[in-house]
Amino acid sequence: MAQLFICVKDGVQTKMPTKRRAYWGTPMTPVRMIQSLRSSILSKAQLRLAKLDQLRQVARTGVEVRIKKECAELGTKVELRVRQAETNRMRILKWNCANGNRPA
Repeated sequence: MAQLFICVKDGVQTKMPTKRRAYWGTPMTPVRMIQSLRSSILSKAQLRLAKLDQLRQVARTGVEVRIKKECAELGTKVELRVRQAETNRMRILKWNCANGNRPA
């Protein structure tokens, strides 16, 4: 069974495990409280910024991947249309030659 520490705070006696004794046993000065609050606010802000940076990097990576994919698809479409145009030109030339027309 854990040892208990009796703490008197604001005239109220409470029993708590000895692990928390160090926290409740030392009163905080106003300067120390302000420093603790400041460091708490600062650490929360740093965590928030880290999460935002991580989201920004994920979004940027997603955009880069999408752009590469779209460029590849566009290149494929252009190549297909060039081949179709060449095929059509050849058909027109063959049709003109077969019908006795001279190419322009």
